Amino acid sequence: FFYDCGFRALEDNDMARRSVEDQKIIAKEMERLGMEMGVYTSYAPFNDLWMTGNRANYKQKVPDKKEAIERMLESDCFVLTWDIGHSKTTGEVDVPFILAHKNKLKHFHIHDGKENPPKNHLALGDGEIDLVERIKVASECNARCVLETKTIEALKKSVEWIGNKNVD
Repeated sequence: FFYDCGFRALEDNDMARRSVEDQKIIAKEMERLGMEMGVYTSYAPFNDLWMTGNRANYKQKVPDKKEAIERMLESDCFVLTWDIGHSKTTGEVDVPFILAHKNKLKHFHIHDGKENPPKNHLALGDGEIDLVERIKVASECNARCVLETKTIEALKKSVEWIGNKNVD
């Protein structure tokens, strides 16, 4: 369905919770279609990891997420999504894992964030993230980037920040 509608990349933050059998079926079909899936968006340290969805009060403990993600990354269709704001709110404990798999890093969610107290989806320049460095990594990986803010004003400010920093 997604392929027929023109999509060539998807995200599924719940992929690590799916059975290995389902992951293999999905991988085989996506590889056949030449599609990619971003499977990892950071929300918490690997040793106490929760998969969270966009629905209110939806959380599920995932004890072996790191192992599940590494297994999925063995397939050509699965790639990494780095949500730099969520990464910041968790103390960036996922950065070594992400950078160790830089060859699979193909999607970014770009927004600023703060570690203490945790805040994300801030306009670029309103948080603590080394945004120039993160955007440089995205550029090196030729990654797709989504500018992720919650207000029109934050989006406008972020676009202006990018223009002022002369970031590609």
